[in-house]
Amino acid sequence: MRLWLLVPSLAALGCVEPPFSLHARDNSVEDIQRTLATYGASEKGPRGGGHAMAYLVTAAPKHLVAYDLTDGKIAWDVEANVTSRLAVGRGFVAHRQGPTEVAIRNGADGALRCTARIKAEEKFLGLTAEDRLYYVVQSSSGTTRTSYAVAISPDGCGEVWRDEASGSLGAPAARGGMVAVPYAYQNLVLLDGKSGAEVARVRATDESITFVRAEADGFYYGANSGIYLLDVKSATGSKKGSSFTAAKMASQQIRSFYFYDSYQHAQADYTAFDRNRLLWRAEPKGESVAFRDGAAFLHSYRFFFAFDADSGAIRWAYAHPRVDVVGSDDSGASIVYATADGQLCAIDARSGGLAWSKKTGLKVTGVTFDADGFAPGTGGQPPSVAQTLATIIWDPDARFTAVKVFAVDAMTKVPGREVTEVLVKVVLKEGMAPAVVARAAEALVTRQDADSAPLYREALALHYDYLADRRVRGVDTLARVSAVVSDRESSALLARHLADPATPLAAMKEIVKSIVSLGGPEAVKPLRDLVLAYRCDPSFNSDPQALQLAVDGLLRLGGPEERRLLVFVAEEKRTLPSLGAFLRKILVESAPRLVPKVAPKAKPGEDQPDTLGK
Repeated sequence: MRLWLLVPSLAALGCVEPPFSLHARDNSVEDIQRTLATYGASEKGPRGGGHAMAYLVTAAPKHLVAYDLTDGKIAWDVEANVTSRLAVGRGFVAHRQGPTEVAIRNGADGALRCTARIKAEEKFLGLTAEDRLYYVVQSSSGTTRTSYAVAISPDGCGEVWRDEASGSLGAPAARGGMVAVPYAYQNLVLLDGKSGAEVARVRATDESITFVRAEADGFYYGANSGIYLLDVKSATGSKKGSSFTAAKMASQQIRSFYFYDSYQHAQADYTAFDRNRLLWRAEPKGESVAFRDGAAFLHSYRFFFAFDADSGAIRWAYAHPRVDVVGSDDSGASIVYATADGQLCAIDARSGGLAWSKKTGLKVTGVTFDADGFAPGTGGQPPSVAQTLATIIWDPDARFTAVKVFAVDAMTKVPGREVTEVLVKVVLKEGMAPAVVARAAEALVTRQDADSAPLYREALALHYDYLADRRVRGVDTLARVSAVVSDRESSALLARHLADPATPLAAMKEIVKSIVSLGGPEAVKPLRDLVLAYRCDPSFNSDPQALQLAVDGLLRLGGPEERRLLVFVAEEKRTLPSLGAFLRKILVESAPRLVPKVAPKAKPGEDQPDTLGK
């Protein structure tokens, strides 16, 4: 009998499919409902059950240091070759040690309890802990890939169970006696923590599943498009039918990572991901899921941004001075982080004020926090959002162009002249990254801040000065802004720049557009002067648009005298051929059309008027 005929027979006999079987049932409301009802909830607070902790991995020689955040002191310090992220269980902590071991240590003093062997050919993908330790490894033979989810006891490191999967598994997460494992990029498999038996499976139909995360109130899973809450609605398999949410960011300049890719071997250890990611807490809300307090947080190197998850509006921004932040976490009440020079800090999640800070003096390469609910206070009054965003923009570190562009984008949602002043300075400042200047220019135009017109005029009053070594930038942007806010008082200042030999050709086009847009009798003379001064200048051969715009403006704003001037320029032999051709064409097209005079119709009884020859 063929194997495919045996499968339904086995199912009819009540045989249970092995974990990760290709024939296992998925997206079953009954399975998910029963599983969620069977397995208990996790308690809130640190997983270790005691004080809020930070586990620091130091530079060579490597040490693992447990820092008690609640008491503000080092709890223990042991030499350890840590080569993965840390997992915190009840009464123990665990990590990969070197390339071929998993180590379990006492939570109280860091002493090594035991180690479990990993085969040399197996790739380690990640671990999680609760009453037991669970980890995933993967091996390949040719084109065949086999993965294993393994449970070991924290006492003696004996293997409790081992589940084999054909294909890829991602790093696991555990809560309430249940283990969740991403499988084959499309599935989330739920296992019994004691036996390893598969109890339910979710199969995504819209997109891949690259991570799963366990919180006190549930499992969250997804990819980089957003997060799903594991509930009965997950049985739909679709984004639309599931409890799903995504954070709207102030800018798309920085790619958002909701969690690390659990299928990637490299990301099982501390990586650049820990320095550039989204921090978030979610919670069930009604029949769906939402970000806690409606907020999400972006950590990018030394900078933190809190933003409204629904609108993208910036709530606060924080810049840590000078030293890079190697890792961070959202504890619920605080954003906790560690720096490369061993400083531990907590930012109040609501206000953005620095609430707590301690120096350890250690050289830190990675950190894992077990700090759920850590709330050391609200801190002092933080600087305004505009001030902090400005600090980020002016930071001299050339690595942070993307962050600076993000800060500029965030500024567009912050009202007030203070922000406009910063944007103008960015546009005028020498040495700024072109991408930052370009985004600041767009932001100024978009803001349409008419109240800051005196500020624009002050900037337009500056001109090139050889003796003062002053070069003027951003005139084209200021011209656009002046036109957008309809500041007629700036026309004279724009005219001066149009006549200034130091004004670049590219800027001249925007100046002409603005002068024409602002209009008025005062606009005619600078346009006449420009056409007459540069009609023969060969530098306009490659791009005569500034002259063409001036010609068009003269025809729109001027009278017969300006038209006679343009006829002269068009026929003068020294005029640039491209300008002459443009003039002749536009003069013909704009010439007033002569309408023949029609004689009035004679009334009855009257002679028809004689119009012949008239």
